[in-house]
Amino acid sequence: MISDTEILSYIILLISGVTAGIFSGVIGMGGGTILVPVQYNLLFNIYSVHPDIAMRTAIATSLAVTLPTAISSTYGHFRHGIKVPKIGIVTSICGFAGGVFGGIISSHLAFSILAPLFAFVMFAMAVIMIKSGPPIDSNQSRTEIYLYALIGFSVGILSAMIGIGGGVILAPLLIIFCKIPLKISSAITSLFVIGVSIGGLLPYTLMGGNRLLNQFITIGYLNVTWWIIIAVSSVIFARVGVLILYRFNTKYVRYLFILLLMYLSLNLLGII
Repeated sequence: MISDTEILSYIILLISGVTAGIFSGVIGMGGGTILVPVQYNLLFNIYSVHPDIAMRTAIATSLAVTLPTAISSTYGHFRHGIKVPKIGIVTSICGFAGGVFGGIISSHLAFSILAPLFAFVMFAMAVIMIKSGPPIDSNQSRTEIYLYALIGFSVGILSAMIGIGGGVILAPLLIIFCKIPLKISSAITSLFVIGVSIGGLLPYTLMGGNRLLNQFITIGYLNVTWWIIIAVSSVIFARVGVLILYRFNTKYVRYLFILLLMYLSLNLLGII
């Protein structure tokens, strides 16, 4: 018999998955930034799971969710004729390597370290997106392979440590610093997230696990039930997000995402 608490949790997770999927399709990021805080709050406040375990579980499950969502987004871009260039392939491969390394580090860190790190990255990205203004397509994109390898590996480490897949960090770098056009950067970001998700998830499933999670079906720190609920809704609505990207003005979606980043980062720190 499913309890009222479980039903409420499933509804919240379903809504979170829909929201994460749409943002992922529109700007190639958004999954982990939404899913990690939501899952952590459910585990800690409703299920009374220790904050360290709750945070690791939220990160692991978020990484697992971003994988099928990113695959769906990448396929959507391919259907619209957007091909990932060589620099995107390099970025993604290095992202996988960084993801493995970051996952190993994060699976041993406490909530007191992971939460401020997550909140800082989210808030910083929101500020950068505000100051950068709307993305402008450019014909002067950076082409140095070593630059994309370094970016991919570095972002992969940080992304796996906080369970965000990497889109929220990589996309602004590609658009602002590397001068990559929005639609191509979104396709690169989606492919990159696939690499980081696989790489980062490996340590969490192979090295994780805790008796405090016995009330859930888990593989290491991965909450299987929650993963299925969120992943299904995310995959479906990631395609909706891609349609929005190609058919509508995404300016207001971008502004909404900035506000959401700022709120979730402050909420995780207990400020609001």
